[in-house]
Amino acid sequence: TLKGGVFFCYNKDNYDSLKRISFILPHILLVINNSILHKKIVDMSITDELTALYNRRKILEILRMEIDRAKRYGYDLALIIADIDFFKKINDTYGHNMGDIVLRKVSMILRNSIRKVDYVGRFGGEEFVIISPETSLQNAMLLAERIRKIFNSFIIEGLNAPVTLSFGISIYTPDKDLDTLINEADTALYEAKRSGRNQVKIYKG
Repeated sequence: TLKGGVFFCYNKDNYDSLKRISFILPHILLVINNSILHKKIVDMSITDELTALYNRRKILEILRMEIDRAKRYGYDLALIIADIDFFKKINDTYGHNMGDIVLRKVSMILRNSIRKVDYVGRFGGEEFVIISPETSLQNAMLLAERIRKIFNSFIIEGLNAPVTLSFGISIYTPDKDLDTLINEADTALYEAKRSGRNQVKIYKG
């Protein structure tokens, strides 16, 4: 209308079509709502609630898949485990709310620092895992070192010093299974922490 209103002209065909739509529409909406609910349930089952990164179960599933792919096609595969230095001290000094803020900020930086083909997840507590397919030892070291340097200059409001991370790296070879790869990266991480933290170490056997 001239005043901006809307009106409908009905005839029998339009009326029958509207009746059919009014009958079908609730069923369509139900399917859409169920699909959205299903996606939310799936997302909750594979992501960490606090950081929105992959959770431990999902990251282990991905690692198994990438090990199989590396074995089948002869690809390189790097596993990087990162741990926030002195995280317990942050919690004890500034409280668990600040600890949660740190975890979310660290997660954001890790997510934004990897390639599209890489995966990052929260392994538990203040520990994170990066799975880097088709990545050599040298490139894995460059990636970890680049991320480490980002944190050296990143200040979280309310903390008196930068949050630093220690990194341990292991590289897949055909004789290694999932547990071996994780244990090697974890051993390298322990060496990084034992040597003073805020370092990148590789597993040397």
